[in-house]
Formats: sequence, C-alpha cells, structure tokens
Amino acid sequence: MSPACISNCADCGIGTITAGEWFMVHNHVWEQAWAGRRKSWQRRVPGQEILCIGHDITHARSPTSDRLRDRLATRRNAPIGAKLTEGQNDGMDELTLLAVAEAIKAEAGVTHHRIVDPRCEDGCVIFGLAFPQRKIIHAPEGRTPKDLYLLAHECAHVALRHDHQKPRHVREYEAEMWAHVALHRHGVAVPEDSTVDAMLNVFFAISDADERGQFGHRAKRLSLEAAEWSGWNFAQEQQRERGESP
Repeated sequence: MSPACISNCADCGIGTITAGEWFMVHNHVWEQAWAGRRKSWQRRVPGQEILCIGHDITHARSPTSDRLRDRLATRRNAPIGAKLTEGQNDGMDELTLLAVAEAIKAEAGVTHHRIVDPRCEDGCVIFGLAFPQRKIIHAPEGRTPKDLYLLAHECAHVALRHDHQKPRHVREYEAEMWAHVALHRHGVAVPEDSTVDAMLNVFFAISDADERGQFGHRAKRLSLEAAEWSGWNFAQEQQRERGESP
C-alpha cells in the first residue's frame, strides 16, 4: 500500500495547513534546510519534504522579518515545535491564563464570548459552541489550562470560518490542531487529558461519518490526517487483526 501524503512538518509533526502556514523560500534556502539529512526516498514520495516555518528557518539559519520572529517564539521563548510539559503551567496564575484567553480570542476574531461551563444534554457533554459567521463563541472563561484549551477550540472554528460545507470530522480536526498551536504559541502546555479528549472528539466524528457512508477509501488529505492522528486507523487495523469487519 502506498504511503499517505500529508502536510505535517517532518520535524515536529505540526499540520502546516491546519496551522495556516503558507510560505515560499528560495531554492537555496530550502536546500540548506535539508542539507545532510534528506533521506533517499523523500524526493520520490510527494508530500514527504514538509517543514513548518519554524523548522525551515531554524535549519536554514536564514534572516527573518519581525513577523516571522514573532511566529517562531512564544511569550516564554519556546520555539514552535518544541516540547512543552504540563509542569511548565505550574507558575501560571489565573490572570496570566485569562490574558492568554483574551489574546487567543483577538487572534481568532471573536467579537462576543458567552462564558459557559461544560454541561450534559441528551446524554452528551457539550464543552462549548461556536457560531463562526457571527464570530460568537460559548466556552469556559479560560481560568485553567484545560478550560483555556476548550476556549481555544471554539475560537478555532471562528478563525477558520468553518461552515457545514466541510465535513464535521475535518472541521473538528482542524479546530483541535489550531487550538494546540494557539496554546503553544502563548507558552501554555496542552494538558494530556485535553489532547486525549481532542483525539476522541475527532475519532467519534469520523465514526459518525463512516456510519453515514461519508468516510471511505477515497478520503481527502485532511481526512487522512485526521484518521491517523485520532487513532482511527489504528483501531481499524486492530479490528482487522482480530478478524472483525471494520
């Protein structure tokens, strides 16, 4: 089976399209970024030489503009793609997290935020809501890293101008990626529980699409990314190994 061609950075794994990274560099800069580390097969397989802005510039050591320098560093000087641990959140008080929440809302273009807590409706837990066309979100205030992530997820739907023309599992996957990048950009480590919940959110969205016959063998690139990241592909492989029909 031929490998799936995705848009994740080869170094840090960030989804470059879902992070909104579109950029061009001169050929010599690109060659410098890959010098001494390109694998023999990478040029023969489309989509396997992907780098985010941070790792392209880092490896190439090229001069950057103020805008790019801002993109490459968080408030706490952690480069995009670096590993943040939950322990780094220990020194953050509520005021700091609320300031980050305001910054994320501004970046997303949110014009109104109704503060709500997660609630249960019809047996389902509702963590928040977004109305992208009206630039409105219903989400927690963001006083804890976990609540901040929920807020960032709803902001993502506004920032990405999501509508129902795009499959729900793709919208959710894009929002999870955007939220992860947003917290990282401000030096906040995404809680492990939040990442697990995010993966399950995308997993069940794919499951719903699959049951409706809307997720098949001709899935588009972002659907393939979502299936790999959420663990859907792994679950399908496990079912096949047990002789069950996926």
